[in-house]
Amino acid sequence: MQHLAYQPLLPSGNKYLQQKWDMASYDLHRRKVRSNIVNILFLFLKIFCLVKLEEEWALKIQRENNMLMEKISLEKRQLELIRITKENQLILFRLSHCRSHYNVKSWHEDWLKTLKLMDSIAHYPRGMSETENEKKKEISEKQERETEIQQDTDTDPVPEPNIPEKSISPDTPENPSETIQIKTDKHSVEQSLASDGSEMSNTP
Repeated sequence: MQHLAYQPLLPSGNKYLQQKWDMASYDLHRRKVRSNIVNILFLFLKIFCLVKLEEEWALKIQRENNMLMEKISLEKRQLELIRITKENQLILFRLSHCRSHYNVKSWHEDWLKTLKLMDSIAHYPRGMSETENEKKKEISEKQERETEIQQDTDTDPVPEPNIPEKSISPDTPENPSETIQIKTDKHSVEQSLASDGSEMSNTP
């Protein structure tokens, strides 16, 4: 009461009278608060009772529903079970006998067309490498065949015919060193070449 910031409700010149009035107003305030607390508690109890009643009603309704479900006849339940099983079997039959709507053959044809188009528009066609590989294989096979033939000829040489060798005659004083005689190994044929490059038959 003696606080500096205290503002009296009913100002007066007498401090004792001022304190008396303030205490009376404070007591009145406290009585109102106590009575209001009772009202709040009563309201809370009222709301709690309503919630409790609603829960009891819900439990009663649920119990009655369970009793009604248990009272359903056995035949009705069996009929429902048979109907459900039939529907399930029908659905299973449809699922097991359904056919696919996809045509694999048409997909394969489309893919071949796509590959052909890609080869036609590509900068380096795919078929070129295959043809080059085939050509290389053919060339290698030809070379192998030629080497085999050469080996066979080397192992089995052809017999040379018995032809008497002719000696190179000395140069005559009329036309010295104008002809050159050449003898081949395979056919043993002598040829003479003139100085101008023309062939001359070598007669004995």
